[in-house]
Amino acid sequence: MKKEFLLTAGVVAFTLFIAYGAIRFMFPELVGSFHRMKVLKVSEEKVPFYDSVFRDEDYASSEFIIDDPIVKRARPLHPDLGGKNPGKYLNGGPHDILGFRNRSVPYVADVIAIGDSQTYGVNVPVDYSWPKVLERELKDRDAIVYSMATGSWGAVEYFEIASKALRLRPRLLVVAFYSGNDPLESFWMVYGNDRWKELRPDPALRLSDAPKYTFPAPVSEQWAVNFRDGISTTFTPKLRYAANQNTRAVHAGYEIMARVAERIAVETRGQGTPLLLTIIPTKELVYARKVSHDGVTPPPEYMNLILAEHKNVAFLASRLSTIQGAQYVDLLQPLQEAALAGQFLYPRNANGHPVDPGYEIIARSLLGTVVQSVPLRIDALVRLVDVTLDVDQLFLVREGRLWVGSAGIFQSNGWNINDAQAVSLRDLANLKHAGIISNVDRIAFGPRN
Repeated sequence: MKKEFLLTAGVVAFTLFIAYGAIRFMFPELVGSFHRMKVLKVSEEKVPFYDSVFRDEDYASSEFIIDDPIVKRARPLHPDLGGKNPGKYLNGGPHDILGFRNRSVPYVADVIAIGDSQTYGVNVPVDYSWPKVLERELKDRDAIVYSMATGSWGAVEYFEIASKALRLRPRLLVVAFYSGNDPLESFWMVYGNDRWKELRPDPALRLSDAPKYTFPAPVSEQWAVNFRDGISTTFTPKLRYAANQNTRAVHAGYEIMARVAERIAVETRGQGTPLLLTIIPTKELVYARKVSHDGVTPPPEYMNLILAEHKNVAFLASRLSTIQGAQYVDLLQPLQEAALAGQFLYPRNANGHPVDPGYEIIARSLLGTVVQSVPLRIDALVRLVDVTLDVDQLFLVREGRLWVGSAGIFQSNGWNINDAQAVSLRDLANLKHAGIISNVDRIAFGPRN
């Protein structure tokens, strides 16, 4: 009896061992594998992933912009400050876990907007920033526009974040340069850090060659203007001229911006992602035609800025317009026309960021090009085939929701399954699952004319 028990126990143990080995070999995800149990030595070369994403010092910081080894970034989970507060230079929030001005991080994004504070949306609540206005304009397409913009960024930061942005599999990447300070921001980054030395167009230049200026502009350097239609604002021409004057450093800054755009285009082409490039002009250049139209006599500093910036923007626009795989959209003309029409685009004080109507002009100027890359809302029977996931499944997409069903139930509801629209996993990623169709209801689940 004892021998029979031991024999049986041995057979069972051997069988379990063989079964476990087979499962481990064929389905390691079910039991875990030895390589997942290894403990790596924590070091500067291998920073623990979660320690990097959830750094205690980031959440405890009192700084709005946090220094980082490669690019500056905004504090993660910064709260929505609520409403407008024109008295403050920065009116920010909410920030998502990555530090960008969104309420959440999507699984995938349809459009990603990269830029500085002009794209972040200083002066307005998040819903009035131009990326969110653009998202509302795309509501018939259920498009998600994700903002990856941070104040004080320049071309180098745009380049660094573009490759990360492509991880969200956008249908379109939008990069918005700003002629008010991007040339100098870009110059400082490239000439101040050997990481980007290959972007230096003139190796003989040094950081000390950058023009000097005072920020914020002192009252003595501000020019307040009252136009005939009642619009009033304050210009800071000397401040903005620093990033546009005729110097080798400024020219290098604009050249860096052009080269960065070309490099971003190489990455987007490699991913098959369309690229849209644009330039947001300074408040001073936006109002230049209005100043002339109203017969206002500007100070020499203002005219110096307008002539220089107009030439620099034309140079950069020419370069951006010829980049393979990218489209360029001009913002200067629509903004100047809106100013001439008497629209209130900027605050009355010296702040150079738009207010609601200004950001709306930017969004609507980009819209015609954006819609070319964002398909209309799906409302059809679709087939998802993904060999990596071993999936071949029919779904009904209706009103932004995803219904699962068998071929038979879809046929009973009036569908020809051979006509099912082929989709990718990316196309369905943000749709909410509604449930399983198990009954015949052609009104609810059948084809629509």
